[in-house]
Amino acid sequence: MLGILILIFCLMGTSCGSNPAKADFVLYYVSTDDNLSLVSVDYKRPEDNGDLSAQVEELLKALQTAALGTKSCVPPMGGVELKGYSVENGAVVLDFGKDYLDLGKYEEISVRAAIVKTLTQLKGVETVYFSVNGDVLTFSNNSSGGMKAESFADISANSLRNTKEAKLTLYFSSEDGSELVREERSLYYRSAMSPERVVIDQLIAGPNESFSRKVIANGTKLLDISVKEGTCYVNFDSTFSKGAPLVSPEVTIYAIVNSLAELPNISKVQISIEADSNVKYMETISLNQAYGRNLDLLKKAK
Repeated sequence: MLGILILIFCLMGTSCGSNPAKADFVLYYVSTDDNLSLVSVDYKRPEDNGDLSAQVEELLKALQTAALGTKSCVPPMGGVELKGYSVENGAVVLDFGKDYLDLGKYEEISVRAAIVKTLTQLKGVETVYFSVNGDVLTFSNNSSGGMKAESFADISANSLRNTKEAKLTLYFSSEDGSELVREERSLYYRSAMSPERVVIDQLIAGPNESFSRKVIANGTKLLDISVKEGTCYVNFDSTFSKGAPLVSPEVTIYAIVNSLAELPNISKVQISIEADSNVKYMETISLNQAYGRNLDLLKKAK
């Protein structure tokens, strides 16, 4: 009986739908059902011997073949021709044959999400580009074509048919913490999520650009968010009150306000901490009122 139990647990370790939080590293595969959801397969992390290109190559080979014990999902690159790839300055460029363009809309999204979310687990890989016969593809409103794990917000275990595309305008801090920096970001998210929650999740995740700073303290959790008559009510846990290192209180508050005010249904934002708005953030800015958009702190282009 003990031997049977051990065998079952071993098989579970390589089956589709394993929990990525329990694994050192996972491959993302595509389910064979009509939902085209992403499922994770536990995988031994590629050896970090300093050769990033070799690690990428190992993962690309894995994404082209089925894993032991996987029956309800398929490798994302199993049905398309990979003509070549390159790795440079934190970016991986994958060049596919023209058959990539024959993928259906949702199938293509699931394939792309699985590849990006797998490769960006590697230290040193920040962005993945897709090209066909040497021509770099762009997606949605993403002019650069570069995709990151954050481009696919919380859709790993959910139907790719139930995703939405969004182009967000987010505000982060300048390097010295005294000004706002604007960042455009294109991503996919679950249709069950509200756009305002997606905005806050992206602010908590932080900027993509190296010259920007996070505006929300690490570990902050969003407890609740709602919109009523044009005002967005945002409730953070107590970690928010610590403040982001080296960022002025005004920059943090208006980064949140301005990012949310970019959404068409929001004109004002009121922030609370543990449901209490009768406080001063960093002993500077009172949260007992709703704030409107203010771009006075936006860094001017030189």
